[in-house]
Amino acid sequence: MKRLFRTSFAALIAALFSITMISCKPDEPDTPGGGNGGGQTGPTTVAVTGVSISKSSLSLIEGGSETLTATVSPDNATNKSVSWKSSATDIASVDRSGKVTAVKVGSATITVTTSDGSKTAACAVTVMAKTVEVSDVALDKAELEIIKGESYQFTVTLKPEDATDKTLSWSSSDNNVVTVDGSGKITAVETGKTTVTVKTSNSAQSASCEITVIPATVSVTGINIDNWVINLPVGETEAVRYTIHPEDATDTEVTFSSDNTGVVAVDSDGTLVGVSAGTATVTVTTKDGGFSSVCTVNVIGSVGTIEVDGFFYKDYGPLALALIPDPSGQKAYSGDITIPGKVTYKGVEYTVENISDRMFFCNDGLTSVTLGEGVRNIDAYAFTGCENLEKVFFPSTLEDYNRYNEVFANCPKLEIEVDPSNEFFFVKDKGLYQNIWGKKFLRWIPEKLTGTFAVVDGTTDFASYSVYQTSIDKLVIPTSINFIYERFLCNGCKTPLEIVLSWTTIAEVNRIEKYYDDPSPFYLYGLDRSKVTVSVPAGTKAFYQAHWLWGACGKIVER
Repeated sequence: MKRLFRTSFAALIAALFSITMISCKPDEPDTPGGGNGGGQTGPTTVAVTGVSISKSSLSLIEGGSETLTATVSPDNATNKSVSWKSSATDIASVDRSGKVTAVKVGSATITVTTSDGSKTAACAVTVMAKTVEVSDVALDKAELEIIKGESYQFTVTLKPEDATDKTLSWSSSDNNVVTVDGSGKITAVETGKTTVTVKTSNSAQSASCEITVIPATVSVTGINIDNWVINLPVGETEAVRYTIHPEDATDTEVTFSSDNTGVVAVDSDGTLVGVSAGTATVTVTTKDGGFSSVCTVNVIGSVGTIEVDGFFYKDYGPLALALIPDPSGQKAYSGDITIPGKVTYKGVEYTVENISDRMFFCNDGLTSVTLGEGVRNIDAYAFTGCENLEKVFFPSTLEDYNRYNEVFANCPKLEIEVDPSNEFFFVKDKGLYQNIWGKKFLRWIPEKLTGTFAVVDGTTDFASYSVYQTSIDKLVIPTSINFIYERFLCNGCKTPLEIVLSWTTIAEVNRIEKYYDDPSPFYLYGLDRSKVTVSVPAGTKAFYQAHWLWGACGKIVER
């Protein structure tokens, strides 16, 4: 049996081989070169040796994505299929094509793996926060009034709420009024106005608040009227001056009242009006606390003519008097006397502002007169004919004396002294000058002067009676003179007299204008003109000869 099986199996194999050879032969072409008995092998498989990724690291912003590319080696690898995987899909996900999507801030590793051979490559992915710019900022207040010394905390609203950078910076336009710290808390330092500004990380977005700092409330504790007694002439006005305590009280409103409006009226601003002669009490009262203070107001009518301490006076204006001669004509003054600047009559103080006409006319016994502070003016002939008068003292308040008549004539011993603080008068080389109307006048030189008198350079005007009955030999006139009043040089001046002039052109000479056709009775009054010599610069004699004033003098000589 065993033998039969072997013979049958071998015969089967031979038969199958024979059938195969017969069926394939017509379909296969001849293979030249014989090869493997003239036959052909199946296709060759190329194995994967490695893989790489287009980027080894990748940075993405939340929500962003990027596709990675895998390169399989060798290029002719049979199976190039790969798979992708993320180490943290909640941070960065990856699909089967290698597209990486950033999910949230963090780090992940993307790995690619080949299907053939499980070769791998990796890319480190970093996901960064998405930047959201501030689009709007607002403060809880656009205007704020705050009391000095107090503080306030601002509240800031930013949009959108998820802005990335919420950094804020604060500033005050005036740190002397309001300061602000880094959190937006302000402190009121001093009364005034300022602007506080907050700026965001987005330079285009900011907000401001206008701030007014008001004083802290300080209660009134009292009030005082500065003058307890006020003397007011009929028809005149005066303001009530008062002081509220403390000085920094918040509410300084007051009211005024008079207990006799027929004598004194007072308005809401505290201005008093003298209605009629008499006395009234004026009260000022604070609104805060109701504190009050009073003063007595004496309304003064005309005093007429009065005598105080041996001097006689009459009305000269509101609370002002003029010193007048004894109305009876009996009293003459002598020796050294002082005229008071202020006198009190029936409890009311008056200022002695004026020395009247002929006040001391021909008082031969008078040796000096001091005018007190308050005297403002002296009238005509007030000191004329006081042959023994040696000094008159001008106070700082004296502004003027009569310009058109003699005031100090026929006083051969007189000199004038002036208070250094007087803004109108001054003495130079014993000559008296006056600054007024923007000009400088020569007003008077002593009759006792001798020799040469040079007028101060810069003097613009000769006043009437300025050079009168003097004993000088020479008068030097500066080129600054441009106006000469009539009777500037006259009546008893010593002759011969030389006048020295220095103008060099006809235009300068002609600056001295005339107001009268015949100058002799008005400018060289009572003077023998033939004994007056005019000294002028060389080559200018003709200019002076043609002039209405200098040509009227005795002779003109060039020097």
